[in-house]
Amino acid sequence: MSIRYDGATQGAGSTKYVDKPQNVFSASDRAELITFDVCVQRIIHRSPSSDWHALSIAHSEFPTAAGDIFFAVEKGDRLRLTGRPSQYRNKPQLVIIRAERVLPEFSDPRDVIFARHGVTKNRLCALREAYGDDFAECVITEPRKIDQLFPRARDAGRNKILKACAHVVALKAQGSGSVRAARALYQALLSVQAPSAVVERAQSFNIEKRSIYSLCELGLSFEKADAAAHSPYLQSIVPFDPHDPGRIVEAARLHLERRCRLRGDGGMPLSLIHGELRLQYGLPDDPIMASLSALATCGA
Repeated sequence: MSIRYDGATQGAGSTKYVDKPQNVFSASDRAELITFDVCVQRIIHRSPSSDWHALSIAHSEFPTAAGDIFFAVEKGDRLRLTGRPSQYRNKPQLVIIRAERVLPEFSDPRDVIFARHGVTKNRLCALREAYGDDFAECVITEPRKIDQLFPRARDAGRNKILKACAHVVALKAQGSGSVRAARALYQALLSVQAPSAVVERAQSFNIEKRSIYSLCELGLSFEKADAAAHSPYLQSIVPFDPHDPGRIVEAARLHLERRCRLRGDGGMPLSLIHGELRLQYGLPDDPIMASLSALATCGA
């Protein structure tokens, strides 16, 4: 018997992907099980009627993995997969026996800043050991300290350190609660099961200065952004604001997308959308009109 990518038996529907034999596991097969961590590059197929998934993964030996995964998986998620080596269309594939989420670890925003400026961990650790926790201020005050610590550093490497230190000093100037706020955002995103890629990219996101709904541009859904904004983790840092302009814009965008899918076009009276948004979200008239105008400008 053969199965398709969606797990249906041959003859149960489309014959697409029907060339993979069904696997029956024995005690000897367990000795072949391997486990490794991967990043999901693409969802090749997700069965609408079961938990069966086929994934494109970032792994040197197995370009794809397939099997049952009993939780929502998105592009960019990090997973710990346990399975058995197999093949699909003469290419290596992992048959998934067990899958677990690998949650991104919280990183100090300063570490993230240095990584994004291309400064190695070894140099960051050396700066901390030499000049203490206020290493960024020391370097900005006396740039020659870089040459003292890294006499072989080239101009490009020196400039990277200076820019990273300037960014760290600016972050610190925003208030002593910045690291606490970053951790609160991290916990809030984990609590709503935000995609791993969003959690990682939000590590240096300044939630005290920017709206959490800005993360929708990185792939966070409006529903999860709204749930995170309501979470106790963020409430202690940034009280929930139902009239946040970012929230109104994303709510309007989501509502328009859903209406367009239902109607098959975007030819809806502005007054109808305005009324629906006011009733559904309890928003005042002026912010709704501003958000709709902003969306119309983007669409133009």
